[in-house]
Order: sequence, then C-alpha cells, then structure tokens
Amino acid sequence: MARDVLLEKLKRELGRNVEDELQVVFVLSRIRKYLEVSGLKKTCASLKFYCDWALHQEIHGTYNVRELLRDFASDKSDDFSFLQFAHLRVCLSEFIEKEEIVSKWVSCKEQWVRLQDVLWDIYSDTPLYVKSVIPGESNKHLLEEIRVKKEGTNLGWSIGAVVIEAPYPWPTP
Repeated sequence: MARDVLLEKLKRELGRNVEDELQVVFVLSRIRKYLEVSGLKKTCASLKFYCDWALHQEIHGTYNVRELLRDFASDKSDDFSFLQFAHLRVCLSEFIEKEEIVSKWVSCKEQWVRLQDVLWDIYSDTPLYVKSVIPGESNKHLLEEIRVKKEGTNLGWSIGAVVIEAPYPWPTP
C-alpha cells in the first residue's frame, strides 16, 4: 500500500471522533504500516510499540519502552502515567503534528478519555514481557509479565515474574 494512500486513510479516521475498538485498531495498524513504508520504524519506535501491542497476542519486544515498564513494574512511578498512556499521547501527538494531520484524538480531553477507554479494552488482552539481567547470573534473567485489566469501569494491572535461563524462547534486542 502506497505511503500517500495510508496517510489519506489516517487523515480520514483521525479526523473523526474516537468511536470504537475496530476504528482504533484500524488506525494503529495503519500507523504501524505507515511507519514501515516511510522508513520511520526506528525513529518512531515507541509509537510502533503501542501499535504492535494492539495487534499481537503478546509482546516480548519491549526494548523501546523498557525503562517506562521497569519503573512501572518496580512501583517507581507514582503518577500511573503508564496506565494513562501518557507516553503514547506524546508519541501520537508528535506523529500527528509531523504528518500534518488534523485530529482531536490527543488534543481534546473528551476524545483522549474516550481513546484511553478503548485502549484499555484493546490492551487488556495482551501481556507485556520485560526481561532484566539478574546480577551475578550471566545466563539467567528475570522475566516480568505485565497485564493491564479492565472489568466494567474498574481498571487494574497485575505483575508476575519468573527466572528464565538461556537460550531464550525469543530473540534478544
């Protein structure tokens, strides 16, 4: 799909109000594809992570947001910005501005709150895995699983951890 066609689709959908999961997943999938065909995957790696999170059953490639996730997993973050998708808001805002897209998804409070609600529905199906080195153990790592949850209007998360030994079941970044 040509870059211009993808951009037109993004402009059309991002120009509308946030409606439902189908629309948001479509937008995230088109952003991801646009980043690929435009050669922006590395430049916009954090935005790509959020797109991938919506499109896969589990995410091991958390390298680009590892510090954010580690702070969250170790309870260093008091403001719960990760759960409010503050980092995504910045990435998406920069993308929208750079590509000259007219959208209220991140600039309008009502639209952002609606988007957060839909994202909770989408992301609650997909665990994130963060791998950390265990000091003094060269072939062992701590693998933490982070899951966001939404039940009705209640939001939450769970964090579990296991020790894994080399070789790992997925490629390391």
